Amino acid sequence: DYDNRRDIDLLFLAANAQPVLFRNLRNTAFADVATEVGLDRTKAWSCAAAGDFNKDSYIDFFFGISGSRGMFAMSDGRGKFKLIDAPGGTENATAAQFLDYDNDGLLDLVVNTSKGFAVSRNLGSGWTEAANSIFKTAVNMTASTQILSADIDADGDVDLFSFDNNGSLRFLRNEGGNRNNVEVLRLLGRVSNKSGVSAKIDVRSGSLAQKLEIYSASPAPAPSHAIFGLGKRTKPDAIRVIWSSGIIQSEIDLPETTARLNAPFKIEELDRKPSSCPYLYTWNGERFEFVTDFLGGGEMGNWAGAGVYHLPDSDEYVRIGSDQLKPKNGRYEIRVTNELEEVLYLDHLKLLVIEHETGTEIYPNEGLGIPSAGRPMIYVTRDARPPRASTDMYHRNILPKIAKLDRVFYDSFESLPIRGYAKPHELIIDLGGNIDLLGEKTLLLLTGWTDYAFSSDNLSASQSGKSLRLPYLQVKDAQGRWTTAIDSIGIPIGRPQTVVVDLTGKFLGESREVRIVTNFKTFWDKIEVGVEDSIAGLKVTEIAPERADLHERGFSREALTNGMLTAEYETVVNDSRWKNFSGHFTRLGDVIPLLTQIDDSFVISKTGDEVALSFPALNPPPIGRKYTFLLYADGYSKEMDINSGSPDSVFPLPFKGMTQYPYKPSGSTSDRRFGILHEYTTRFVRGGPPNLNMIYAR
Repeated sequence: DYDNRRDIDLLFLAANAQPVLFRNLRNTAFADVATEVGLDRTKAWSCAAAGDFNKDSYIDFFFGISGSRGMFAMSDGRGKFKLIDAPGGTENATAAQFLDYDNDGLLDLVVNTSKGFAVSRNLGSGWTEAANSIFKTAVNMTASTQILSADIDADGDVDLFSFDNNGSLRFLRNEGGNRNNVEVLRLLGRVSNKSGVSAKIDVRSGSLAQKLEIYSASPAPAPSHAIFGLGKRTKPDAIRVIWSSGIIQSEIDLPETTARLNAPFKIEELDRKPSSCPYLYTWNGERFEFVTDFLGGGEMGNWAGAGVYHLPDSDEYVRIGSDQLKPKNGRYEIRVTNELEEVLYLDHLKLLVIEHETGTEIYPNEGLGIPSAGRPMIYVTRDARPPRASTDMYHRNILPKIAKLDRVFYDSFESLPIRGYAKPHELIIDLGGNIDLLGEKTLLLLTGWTDYAFSSDNLSASQSGKSLRLPYLQVKDAQGRWTTAIDSIGIPIGRPQTVVVDLTGKFLGESREVRIVTNFKTFWDKIEVGVEDSIAGLKVTEIAPERADLHERGFSREALTNGMLTAEYETVVNDSRWKNFSGHFTRLGDVIPLLTQIDDSFVISKTGDEVALSFPALNPPPIGRKYTFLLYADGYSKEMDINSGSPDSVFPLPFKGMTQYPYKPSGSTSDRRFGILHEYTTRFVRGGPPNLNMIYAR
């Protein structure tokens, strides 16, 4: 990854030809950029090594040359290179690696030449002439074109394997490199590949900072272990891993390396979803309660096929129960936070207060992939009860898991190695009774959450011929055969969210069993069957916010219950867990003018931001009535999956009526939108991972 864009590029060397550097364009294509980045020499190239030896966080190269000393391609920290001569002693190199043989925290150069193995020590300000004083052997190995390196004897320094001129594998022990201390890391991927290949690792110990990457290539360009020399320091202060999945993971308060006797320090990848949607918290009379995440349909740029990206559905009604929102000093207090690795474009917010009978419940018609044509905005239900029975496709009883809202989920399906994908599975529900026979409208209420896939997951699935199928609902006909009655009932995209399925007129025989079939990983918590009630008795009050304040907050402590991630608002963590989009965000402070109407004038929020909202509270409802709240939100979000559209920068901004995203800029902007951008969008953020020094300071 020569340009730090989080994707893999390709470097080719051939004798008597200019290097070829193929930049990854992220659309299954590559472009040769060697000349424009400064790799424009033609030499008798013979080998290469890769590593960040000048500590600017970009990869540098060594190129061996037949008949001449080698050459460094030293990065300028901006994705280009300066070609300079390598030290003497590197003539006729046939194999090379950057590694820290003496554990002083600087990457040295090891080369195999016509005179044997030689090491050029990195002094920080320059290099020593390469000499064969470290990895000595009496065996002729001058023809070897491969070096394998790791702490093979577990004594705290880097050793070598290579081949002699007869093709036999030889061990070259490093004697004395362990006079200094070392940190050896072992990465264990969970979302990424199991060995952590292509992970980027940064280590800080006092004033010493280093960066290594995990490679899988032949000939190997670097050690197979992540080995960080510490000099006389006894442990790192902070370690940060950027996994190939995009997940950032930081480790502090590490044990001293001497106490572990050079045993590798294991870092297991967190199974952390980098993206979802903004979080919603409400004041419930005692504390701010996590309600759900929302605006999942507004996610832009998700990879759907070659050159095709998901087009967002930008608005949503979010249900807030009567016990979840209580007045505080005469106001309803709501918090919207951006706690994941995304940029949020919030256009409009308002609160609907629905007064209704206490024996009924209100649900919005929401969910991804739901049938919406001709359907009401909200459903009024009564007499909801659990089904008579429910089994999975293996005839196991799952009724205890879906009878009540307790975060014990239906999970009777087999997950595939690709995130968000499962093998096709069935859920059979026996609704029981005489439903749909008395002229009443029957509703199926399914409450749960979905572990859904991201762009890279969908790309991976497509390469193996897989695709996701939204849940479809079947009923039995008069002969007892399963027949599809609804092509898609949709999935919940909040954590949790209730999907309402209208079963009126769908049954084809006496059976009141339904079967739901999908390969989505949807975890149902509570399933009920109820009757639709009239909306005639509803009283709806629409309230605009009287306060909307944007500020930086941090991240709520995560809470995991049987796989479903929620958050605890009271505990704020500032652990710099996400990368940042590059660009201009909305300045902090009052943002009411940006939220009053749907007009593409956004509150543009970065990760760690919060919008604090206050709505004037209503008087308590009459006896026998209660409130259910719907937060209406319109907005978009965009995440940093490298296979998504425009995953690195805030711009281009979305707008109503766009037919694709990303789109080609037209150059035209309305006067109002231009004025909003000029006045409010003034907070510049530099993109990329957070500074490692800041992680340690926090």
